[in-house]
Amino acid sequence: FFSGISSSGDQTLLLYYAEQRFRFGDTDVAALFIIFGLFGIFMLTFVLNGLTRCLGEKGVVVLAFIFGAINNTVYAFASDKKWIF
Repeated sequence: FFSGISSSGDQTLLLYYAEQRFRFGDTDVAALFIIFGLFGIFMLTFVLNGLTRCLGEKGVVVLAFIFGAINNTVYAFASDKKWIF
């Protein structure tokens, strides 16, 4: 529940940030949603089960937190629109 709220807020803030800083338009936002959706389907279908077996549920949550922090750091220091994608 709480991770869903955090993820939803993170994606919403990313859109506002990208629209203001990088002049994202409707096409860019649509492309970002497609990439998020396809990558999410891929991860849930092929990767998550194996990671859970290898790392355990707690390990997967910690790994997801680390990658989320790295991802948001890249967004913060991005100098061009291509870094968002």
